[in-house]
Amino acid sequence: MVLVDSETGVEAEPILVDRSSGRRVDGPDFVFSAGPAASKPFRDRYEGRPGPSNSAGRGRESRTARILERVRAIPRGSVQTYSGIDPDAPRVVGRVLATTHEKVPWHRVVRADGSAPMGADQLALLRKERVPMRGDRVDLAPPRYPIGTRR
Repeated sequence: MVLVDSETGVEAEPILVDRSSGRRVDGPDFVFSAGPAASKPFRDRYEGRPGPSNSAGRGRESRTARILERVRAIPRGSVQTYSGIDPDAPRVVGRVLATTHEKVPWHRVVRADGSAPMGADQLALLRKERVPMRGDRVDLAPPRYPIGTRR
């Protein structure tokens, strides 16, 4: 999507507005970058812009490393839920697993109800490891791997 000024026809830069106050929250120090889900033209447009500051990046890197370490710690034949990996941010766990290029046993992470978000492929890998199942869901009582320290 490209924003165009209706009066001049000139392409406009996107802005961010706080819903409650109506004030702009972007400015010269605001970082706008296109993520991996953005279209190629959109990513190309914002490619040369500065990235997030190092302090913000360090927090993300340590959380990502912590998540990957916890997933690697799940032994064969056991599973853990997204919220069991990181109770404060289970969706971040999913995002990390979906975007990492590292080799991790992603199939050992399931939803809180025992369902497999990646469907038949994930279920096949879990069955191969002899994870106890109830139909197409993991029986979470026996195979859940306890994650030690959560922080």
